[in-house]
This record gives sequence, C-alpha cells and structure tokens, in this order.
Amino acid sequence: MLNTDEVKYVSAAQAGDQEAFEGLVEPYRRELFVYCYRMLGSLQDAEDVVQENWLRAWRRLETFQYHVSFRAWLYKIATHICLDTLEKRPRRTLPAAAYPVADPRGPIAAPPEEPIWLEPLPDEWLADEAANPEARYLMQESITLAFLVALTCSHRVSERC
Repeated sequence: MLNTDEVKYVSAAQAGDQEAFEGLVEPYRRELFVYCYRMLGSLQDAEDVVQENWLRAWRRLETFQYHVSFRAWLYKIATHICLDTLEKRPRRTLPAAAYPVADPRGPIAAPPEEPIWLEPLPDEWLADEAANPEARYLMQESITLAFLVALTCSHRVSERC
C-alpha cells in the first residue's frame, strides 16, 4: 500500500512531473541495484538494468495500480528486465585452467554450488546507510575476519594435497 506522500508523488509523476518521479524512485536505487547485481552477477549489467527500470517505470507509470506497493512494482519490472537480459546473454565458457580435466569414464561431477561468474560488489554497496558508524565498523571487521579464516583454511587444505 502507498502512503500519502507516495500517492502525491505518483499522481504528480503521472501528470508529467519528472522531479516527483525522481523523488519517488531514488530511495529504491541502491537496493534495486544490489538486487539486479545478485541476479546478473555483473556490476555493469546491474547498472544498465536499473537505468532501464527507471525508463520503463516512467513510460508505463499510467499502468501503476494504487493498491500495489510502488516498491514491489519496481521490483517486478526489474525482475523481468533481468530475466530478459539473462536470456539474451550468450553462454559463458569456463577457462580450461579453472578446473582439472574430466575423466570420460569416471562419474559425472556434481555442479558447483557457488556462483562462478560473480563479480565483486564494492564494499560501499554493502554498507547499510542507516547503520551507525560503530555497526558498520563491526560489520567490516567481521567480513575481514571471515575472509582471513577462509584464506587460512584454503591454505591448509592446499598444503595437504
């Protein structure tokens, strides 16, 4: 459901007020970017999808139904654009050196569970804007500690091989 401010912004945007539209969509930019990034695994593709999302929302604003959350409507548009992008994207091949050569007589290996083509997300996109500085610092430290533990464990495993 829309609150009174959102109703006012949507009505003004539907009347052609571009500033009202920007005020309506801008609070969702960052979270939509992260959502699209998670679907596509590419920062550049996510940025393009968010821009396309704004264009489609602006062009189709007259189809918005007031009983639906504006945020949910934007997510629906973004999801469709992401799925279209994934469908049009050519399949990527893995470099030959990334995995050992498979034995054709051996059993089929289980598919990898982690995303293979995920680009690193900048740290500033992970930080919660509403969190206080101490909470952000603790989150950063816990991520650093987890990374160091993962490196240590992987180093110990490679020494045994």
